[in-house]
Amino acid sequence: MRSDSKPEQGQSGLCFATVLQDCLASGIVIVSAAKKITAFNPGAERVIGRKASQTLGRSLAVLPE
Repeated sequence: MRSDSKPEQGQSGLCFATVLQDCLASGIVIVSAAKKITAFNPGAERVIGRKASQTLGRSLAVLPE
């Protein structure tokens, strides 16, 4: 999963979750309380048709309804 934050060393559970989400076919988009996209996995890229680099840090409003 592409994310705008990197896990710190010692957070193996978070690293495992990141690897697992990269392998999922389903699209996963994680949004902050401020409605900014903070994570966008490869499945989301396929489903929505945009790259993570085009969406991370941007408003949720940039995604199609």
